[in-house]
Amino acid sequence: MRCKQCDHVLWNQPAPIDGAQRVCSECGEPYQPTDFSFERGKVRCCCPHCNTGYYGTSKEGHLEPAEFACVQCGRSITMNDCVIRPHDETRELEAMQRVDVPWIASGRDGRFKRWWRTSTLGFTNAGRLASMLTRAPAPMRAARFLLINALIAVTIGGGFFVLLRLFTGSTVMGVL
Repeated sequence: MRCKQCDHVLWNQPAPIDGAQRVCSECGEPYQPTDFSFERGKVRCCCPHCNTGYYGTSKEGHLEPAEFACVQCGRSITMNDCVIRPHDETRELEAMQRVDVPWIASGRDGRFKRWWRTSTLGFTNAGRLASMLTRAPAPMRAARFLLINALIAVTIGGGFFVLLRLFTGSTVMGVL
C-alpha cells in the first residue's frame, strides 16, 4: 500500500487516536485504507486495540461487514480504524490488486485517452507509473507508444522550424 501522490509506503500505520484523517508522513496527502484495492485474504487488518487480525473477503479485499465488533476485545471497528499489514510472508506486490499502465490496459477507452493518461502520469508521478509495471512486458504495445511519442516530437519540432522559416525568412544554424 503506497501513497498515490508520492509512492511512500503506508503499511503498518496506525489510525490517529483523535479520529483525525490519516495522512502520508512524506507528503501529507490524506488517505484511508478503503481507498485501496487488495487481493482477497492477502492483507491483514489488525484491530487497533488488541491487534487481532482480520482478512478482507470483498471483491476489493476489504472487510465484510464494514463495521463489526472485534471478537477479542469486543470494541466496534472498521477497516479504516485498523492497522493494515501484508499477510505474514506475502510480498507487497502480491497483496495489492494490479493496476495496469493506462496504455497497456484493455478497455473501452480509446487510444488517445489511454496515451494521454499514460503520458500525464509519466510527467506528474513517474514513481507510480513505474510501480504499475508488474506484468510481463508487451514489446509491441510499448513500441507503438514510443512511435506515437516520436511522431509527436518530430511534428512539433519540425513545425517550429517551418514557422521560423515562414515568419522570419531565416533559418536556425542553416537548417531548412
